Amino acid sequence: MENESGQGDGDRSLAPAVTRAVAVLDMLAANRDESFGPSELGRRLGIAKSSVSNVCHALAQGGLLRQVDGEYCLGQRLVEYGEAYLAGVDLVQQFHAACLELAEDEEETLQLAVLDGSDVVYLARRGGGHPIRLVSEVGRHLPATCTAVGKAMLATLSERELAERLGTDQELPRLTANSVRTRAELDRQLSEIRARGYAVDDEEAGEGIFCLAGTVSTRSGTTAAVSVTLLKARHSREREQRLVALLRTLVRDLAGRLGSTGVRG
Repeated sequence: MENESGQGDGDRSLAPAVTRAVAVLDMLAANRDESFGPSELGRRLGIAKSSVSNVCHALAQGGLLRQVDGEYCLGQRLVEYGEAYLAGVDLVQQFHAACLELAEDEEETLQLAVLDGSDVVYLARRGGGHPIRLVSEVGRHLPATCTAVGKAMLATLSERELAERLGTDQELPRLTANSVRTRAELDRQLSEIRARGYAVDDEEAGEGIFCLAGTVSTRSGTTAAVSVTLLKARHSREREQRLVALLRTLVRDLAGRLGSTGVRG
């Protein structure tokens, strides 16, 4: 027997409204050439008509459904979500492809990340010839202000966008004693990044780790960042200059593969 959420009694949802919304979307996706009113959707899903009506109204307001003559079908907003998902998948695939074009004996670790609010989330990594233990595991979120990839992407934003992502707090989260402390210090660093064309993380995300990063835009307009990471003990001005050239090569190659513009690095 199904309950009000459309689930069996032994499998109750922690978020019934979300479960009903997913059920409605699944039903319409499975019957993409048809449209249904709340009564028919409720009958097919075993959910009360009043609940289906509320869910469909909310989904239509968000652009996930489209209402035609009192019946519902899938909305345009789902296309945007699908494109965003595919762009993300394509981004990771093209990052790995671009990494393969670099010298096979490349020693340093390469990473790919995007912004998620005030954090960065790491999407991919290519290990180098020197094994290195990082806090930035694939899938992990870190404060954007503590990382080279994060600061590189923040440097592409307007003041309004920065305020929306970082809020009004003047004190910033820190991962090490070297992490940037205040918005004023961050603003100074972002100005330097814009002028220099790449960002630096000098033991700010992890002790003993040095990182350089540049950005590239995807077709969907999302800004991503790629980085070159090494042990601080191996850092020198000469090696940094070589790695900046490597970073710029990677950024240009990835941008070309993505057919994008607005490249920095």
